[in-house]
Amino acid sequence: MNYQDCHKLINNHTFKTMYKEACNEVMSRQGLKYNQWVLQKNGLHGLIDEHGDWCWRNTINTHPYCFLELYKIYLELGNPELDFFNDSLWNKTIKIFWKVLEENWLTIFTNQVEKKYYQILRFRTNKSWAVGQITTISFLYVFREIFEGLKFRKILFSLERGDVSDFMGIDVELITTTNENITIQVKSGEFKERTSFYSVTSSVNDLRSAAKYYAYVDIKETDTKISVFKNNKNKIEQYDTLYMFPKELL
Repeated sequence: MNYQDCHKLINNHTFKTMYKEACNEVMSRQGLKYNQWVLQKNGLHGLIDEHGDWCWRNTINTHPYCFLELYKIYLELGNPELDFFNDSLWNKTIKIFWKVLEENWLTIFTNQVEKKYYQILRFRTNKSWAVGQITTISFLYVFREIFEGLKFRKILFSLERGDVSDFMGIDVELITTTNENITIQVKSGEFKERTSFYSVTSSVNDLRSAAKYYAYVDIKETDTKISVFKNNKNKIEQYDTLYMFPKELL
């Protein structure tokens, strides 16, 4: 199984729901067992790190690269291969997978027994977070050009995992001098102009963001392109990781 397989599975709503629930059940049981599962300021329960802050491990549950790394670890620990491609067996397969991972909780999800697995997973989540911050910064460089004619008195964006806005799918909040609130979700994505719409290939996203706009940042070696679309869920179509935005939403 490769990254593309994991990405496609996590992007499937049915699989993603089963996988996320199984992961969260393990996280909550083990978190409670080791007194690391608490109610956070975002209104959700989750794992905390050694400093008592929202932990990066909470992001594993829908992370394709972490899924792939966990499967590699599962096999490395001497377990038989699993068939994730038979959707009729998804529920059973996911339960077997997470049962084994839970049995090896201290080895995989902490650095108390074996540091390498913990460090691999932390690297994967931190890399994704860093890329997300780069796209947000890229957007902040040009937002005045995009919303030309508006004057802003406050710009809000989060550098912290797990805050309230993050869970609403809001990365940037712009407040104008007339107190208009403009909320934006910023994602990396490659977009192309078609006859009647724009196609965007982006990361896993279920389009449930509460933001008013979606901003896609396409970073190349010599150029960075940014497109911003209105968040009209009734008109946006999604096919796996491909999103189709009518031109009227640009």
